[in-house]
Amino acid sequence: MDTDARVELRQLRAFVAVAEELNFGRAAQRLYVTQPALSRTIRALEKLVGCDLFHRNTRSVNLTSAGTALLEHARDVLDGLDAGLTAARAAGGENVTVEPALAPTEVDLPIGAPEVAELFGHFARLLHRAHTARVVRDDVTVDEVMALFAGAFAASRG
Repeated sequence: MDTDARVELRQLRAFVAVAEELNFGRAAQRLYVTQPALSRTIRALEKLVGCDLFHRNTRSVNLTSAGTALLEHARDVLDGLDAGLTAARAAGGENVTVEPALAPTEVDLPIGAPEVAELFGHFARLLHRAHTARVVRDDVTVDEVMALFAGAFAASRG
């Protein structure tokens, strides 16, 4: 293992997504990246760590013992970063609110009602924790809203 090598936040986000989904395709969709790019990111992280983090075969993906050991710490790092950024924004006087211009009936979501309810619940809890966040825009795209929800959902599951 290269002692000068640094783990990137995107690698940790990718690792957590694959660990939670136990599926590279779904994790790639969740992160809005291609599956080959996600696989390369995970391989690079495994090279930095010095061992496999996942058992892979054509039918399944499972965490190795090393992957299990890393998962909670990776979540802690990402949650800590989010908390730190929220605190810094609050201290800096930044006040942001999310107010999408699209009404729910104008958005065709590729997931069912139970998933939407769960997603909005996680998003609401995240916003409650970071109540100083405020973004007001009238040109929010569906992709931006879905990316925001996906990030909030991932962060709240940690």
